[in-house]
Amino acid sequence: MTSPMHPCSHAPTHPGTPAPRHLGTSAQKGERGSGGAWVQGSRGAEGRRRGGARVIQSHEELDVYKMAFDAAMRIFELSKSFPPEERYSLTDQIRRSSRSVCGNIAEAWRKRRYEAAFVNKLNDAESEAAETQTWASFAVKCGYWPAEVGTELRQTYDYIIGKRVNMIIHPQPWLMLRRSQ
Repeated sequence: MTSPMHPCSHAPTHPGTPAPRHLGTSAQKGERGSGGAWVQGSRGAEGRRRGGARVIQSHEELDVYKMAFDAAMRIFELSKSFPPEERYSLTDQIRRSSRSVCGNIAEAWRKRRYEAAFVNKLNDAESEAAETQTWASFAVKCGYWPAEVGTELRQTYDYIIGKRVNMIIHPQPWLMLRRSQ
């Protein structure tokens, strides 16, 4: 049985789990491949245009990267309230894994010439996102965060994971085209 797809995101969702609330219009249009370039809906003014869509010039322009970055910064702020005894365990772990999602997306962007390397970095980003979900569950269970915060972060990282899995399953549109000589 396959997971249902969120109609705006190309990302699998769990039944009854909406896309994160804070997504904007361009994120809802989704990122999709275009003959070797990552592209995004035509709302942005930067970058070259290809077939009515803006070609992404940097990983920092990707909606999923922006979402992961915002989530990592939110986790940083929320984790400031953890007790001192968590400094070298939960605090460090959740901050590291949430930031690593962004780092692996950036590395995948630079490895688009090589399918295996590209997919490997996307797998790493997916794993780090799942790890972040685990640490968030610990933060809720330990009473450091309310359940609503844990649920919101889980939904955000479910969306991020879904986007990564879709790219892992279908890497070809995302890879850079090799120019014949």
